[in-house]
Amino acid sequence: MINYDPVGPVFISYRRSDGHERAKMLDIFLRAGGLAPWRDLVDLPPGETARRVAETFEKGLSSAVLIITEEISDSQFIKNNELPELLAEEGSENDFQLLVLNTISTASGTIDLDAPDRLLNQESAALKDLKQYGDTELRQLYRDLLYARLKRLQDIKTTTGPGIGDHEIRIQTQTRPEPDANTQVSGTIKAERQHDLAIRLRQDETIGIPAEVGYVSLQYTLPILVDGLYAHGVSDVTLIGGGHYSLGWALGAALPNTRQNKLKVIDVEGNTWGDPSQEPDGKTFQVSPKTLGKCDLHHSSDLPQVAVLIRNTKTVDQQAFDNMAHSLPNLIGIYELVIEGEGDVYPSSEGDHLARQIATKLREVGSGKELHIAWSAATALAPLVGRQVNTLNCVLYELDQNRQEPKRQYRRVIRVAAGFPGGPIAEVFPQARPLGTEKPLKLINLTPHPVRLYRDDECLHEWPVEGKWVRVHEERSDKPTITHEGIQIPVQLVQEKHLKNLPDIIPGTGYIVSRVSAATSDRRDFFFPLNEVRDDQGNILGVEGLGQFPERTLNSQRLIDLMNGTKFQPTTE
Repeated sequence: MINYDPVGPVFISYRRSDGHERAKMLDIFLRAGGLAPWRDLVDLPPGETARRVAETFEKGLSSAVLIITEEISDSQFIKNNELPELLAEEGSENDFQLLVLNTISTASGTIDLDAPDRLLNQESAALKDLKQYGDTELRQLYRDLLYARLKRLQDIKTTTGPGIGDHEIRIQTQTRPEPDANTQVSGTIKAERQHDLAIRLRQDETIGIPAEVGYVSLQYTLPILVDGLYAHGVSDVTLIGGGHYSLGWALGAALPNTRQNKLKVIDVEGNTWGDPSQEPDGKTFQVSPKTLGKCDLHHSSDLPQVAVLIRNTKTVDQQAFDNMAHSLPNLIGIYELVIEGEGDVYPSSEGDHLARQIATKLREVGSGKELHIAWSAATALAPLVGRQVNTLNCVLYELDQNRQEPKRQYRRVIRVAAGFPGGPIAEVFPQARPLGTEKPLKLINLTPHPVRLYRDDECLHEWPVEGKWVRVHEERSDKPTITHEGIQIPVQLVQEKHLKNLPDIIPGTGYIVSRVSAATSDRRDFFFPLNEVRDDQGNILGVEGLGQFPERTLNSQRLIDLMNGTKFQPTTE
């Protein structure tokens, strides 16, 4: 039985064999838009699947999305366990939403509205009457889920503070921890209200900044979110949490004074930024501009570029900024805006006036120019600056954590310019992936046995075991026995969870792992033994070569194609 929670997670129901990529894309899209989804590969705790899903239902859901693919007809678990509960709750007096993402098309190319009932053996056409969306309608699906959430929030009265019914909303932001439904439930906590929506962007595991597909998802969901807040009478926004500054800057640019009266930021330590009423009479910190390079603001270039580093007085990676600035083809000036004052740490109570000073300096040097911004200051300041310079053309950079590169570098991630079509995020820049792992110069065997390469009955090379075995960690639980021809056969449910003993990514180095480990991972530096060579007794001597699975990481171009009306094409069989 599903317990309806008006601000609980969005349950994603799908068939893994051919629905995994769509479910993953929907997961990323909803998280970027502030809605916490529940998806089995991310959120299912160890244990017997039926029991754990039932526990999730009991914990509470606000809505669900059923992804219809051809092979969903093979899923007895969806037919017998998930769907009856979802339909029962959708038909109750609660405001529970059950929406259908239908990937099946008719011969004319329209959505096959009969497919869900046909594939899931629903004789009463229970699914045909539900709202159905095609592959290219993710924005509309998200909008409908969001607006329903905001309407519910309007009706929620909290005992711990103002709520959306009082024109205020709290949005949590985070880009660093791996998000899941348990740690980012978007809603009102009974004991203490924490947040109403939660925007989470996953990191790119290689370069340590938000993944490109997360930024693209934010690009498409943010205008819908802002319109939704405005339509539901929200005038005051409080951002809670942390994450990379580019997310906060984009949110600030999307929430100017013309649409939201107040914007406050509460950092991870509980300090409040941006509340002018908390500012001290005497300011102890100021923003000091420093010119680092020749500046000619009257330069005649068609696209004059200005590089700006916004930083504390603490040590920064100056070389990374210098490299970024001098890579610009139309560079006309290099600046630093240094926050200086009495002591090493500026108080949050001075956040509003520091943000105003930074914004003033940026307008002075950036009007009519392309500003290239590097950041080494408190991330809580970024939304306050972003909302005051949303008319400027700002290219934002993040300092990467790429272990494949000997030196850190600033990578451009997004262009923020509210006046551009599709703003405030007018452009998401591709994140170049390291190429050194595609043709490795060295291979390391991380299987439990030596791997021998044979050709014409001759062993050409042997890779000894050189490290910990990369393996798939499995959770097993007993299932009822089955009977075959009178024989009782014990059965265990085996659920693959994650890989253990993952090695570092090293340029020029590849790893030999088991086939199942390579299939479970998205690593491009993983290879597996292929085409066994056996002796006359059938014993394995070695292999003829190595295999490699194509990269299955969801990329932003596929999401962009969907937004532009191109039908989803799976990358895996």
